[in-house]
Amino acid sequence: MRLTFLMLPLLAICFLASALLHGRPISSYVLPQKVPERGPARMVRFVLTNEGLYPARMQVDQGLLNLAVDDRTARSEGLLVESLQGSQRSRVAQVNRTPERSRGRALLKLPPGLYLVSDASQPGHTAELVVNP
Repeated sequence: MRLTFLMLPLLAICFLASALLHGRPISSYVLPQKVPERGPARMVRFVLTNEGLYPARMQVDQGLLNLAVDDRTARSEGLLVESLQGSQRSRVAQVNRTPERSRGRALLKLPPGLYLVSDASQPGHTAELVVNP
């Protein structure tokens, strides 16, 4: 424990010296102030098949969502998430799969409401996502 307290000032001095020697301002080393939200996240997974999206409807409580896509078609561009308000649609997010894999995911915080989830490559393949308050 005492060793840790002795090492902190030494690390701070090394950090400052390194910043001065490399000519970069110290502020460029500081982490951004905006920290992404943390906490428990609900896993929501949609599977893309040639027949459509599964499940066709999912209901979750408000909070962080870990939205995952499993592309069984091997040719999709990912999932589009759109907010539905009456007859109006507005794009909220797109979840892309990684090029080498059939899966992708994104961490989202959606307000309560009705969302349309669709295959970006085949817009006719849709599912509903209901976020409860």
